[in-house]
Amino acid sequence: MTLNVFSCGEDNPLPIFEDDILLVAANLNPADFASEINNPYFTLLTGDIHIYEGVDEDGVEERVVSRVTFETKTILGVNCVVVLVKEYSDGSLIEETRDWYAQDKKGNVWYFGEDVKDIEDGQVYSTFGSWEAGVNGAKPGIIMLANPQPGRKYHQEVAVGIAEDQAEVVSLNNTVTVPYGTFQNCLKTKETNPLDPGFEEFKYYAPDVGFIKAEPAAGGVEELAEITDMVDRALLNAGNINPVMFVEGVDNPYFPLTPGKVYTYSGLNDEDLTVTVISEVTTETRVILGVVCTVVHEQEFEDGELIEDTYDWYAQDVEGNVWYFGEDTKSIEDGVVVGTGGSWEAGVNEAVPGIIMLANPIPGMKYRQEVYEGEAEDWAEVSSINNTVTVPFGTFENCIKILTSTPLEAEVLEVKYYAPGIGFIKGEDQTSSEFEALENISN
Repeated sequence: MTLNVFSCGEDNPLPIFEDDILLVAANLNPADFASEINNPYFTLLTGDIHIYEGVDEDGVEERVVSRVTFETKTILGVNCVVVLVKEYSDGSLIEETRDWYAQDKKGNVWYFGEDVKDIEDGQVYSTFGSWEAGVNGAKPGIIMLANPQPGRKYHQEVAVGIAEDQAEVVSLNNTVTVPYGTFQNCLKTKETNPLDPGFEEFKYYAPDVGFIKAEPAAGGVEELAEITDMVDRALLNAGNINPVMFVEGVDNPYFPLTPGKVYTYSGLNDEDLTVTVISEVTTETRVILGVVCTVVHEQEFEDGELIEDTYDWYAQDVEGNVWYFGEDTKSIEDGVVVGTGGSWEAGVNEAVPGIIMLANPIPGMKYRQEVYEGEAEDWAEVSSINNTVTVPFGTFENCIKILTSTPLEAEVLEVKYYAPGIGFIKGEDQTSSEFEALENISN
């Protein structure tokens, strides 16, 4: 059936599309909406983070970080999920947007608006493009259909003169390769906007992942947005953290935390000075997001002088994954605290838990260890298993090798080794002589 479902008055009618009753925004009823967004092409689970990289229309490198936040916003009586999107151009933040989505019980994902901030030199200079359903005649649009079929057209944004994106399903069953991997059975859409008559863009969505790639529809300037990394939803679905999914204590064989155990490491720092690290599994616990975490107290000494004092918080889920809930870090000089940079706590300032050790580490698996933008963003990848490693405390078989990095320090790449029944035994910086190795374990 053909309906002009989004008529905005005789002076500004939107074009007629082949929409059905699902897209009649005037008939929205909060009771028709589900409690979560699980459309396979547009799933939004709290804590999910997608990172896209490409170039803009001027050929400048872009990076987009999209995070499903803990926030919600009620619009027209509907409880919407808030997605925070930050866009960087040549390393500088140029736009920060909060998008609002909700899914109806039939599986269509609705777009209720966005709060846009254009930024230059750290200052907001424009909010154009912002709109909210129910305000100034704006109405919800559809960002993803429950049953996308080739030829179906729909309005995504419905704010006349401000945001009028429209989409058409082009095809299904596409195979798409991006830096993060190759995906099968992808949905392809074409987006247009009457406010920008020359604008046409193809977008690709992978099942159980979501948006993975954008490209110009008809040649011209190369403008790509390709997913490069994402949180493994099965391991880092932080929004669904439930205390009942966690067990008492931590006994993962590669990261056992037995209260009273003290681990001593020795090595060199990046200035070739002797360092000693003492890590004690305390009898203390800390409750974070309702989860009882084990507290580990770690102190780092440089030439015998305390330079860092940290409390880390860990908990293990029923499957055996060890989660990292944050740390309280203090940098020390001459016995005085001079900084707390790197400190974070899950649930505070949009930080979410990461994974410090997988239940079943397999080479090639990637995951986030620290998830606090701008302060703590460590990534890890399982490099190999069954390694033999010798440290001052002894020689260990069947060790796993993990590569860690952080976008906050692109030059940093560290290799870490973990021995079964022991845990962390050795770390080596790949860009300097810095290392630390297990020297002793005591009770």
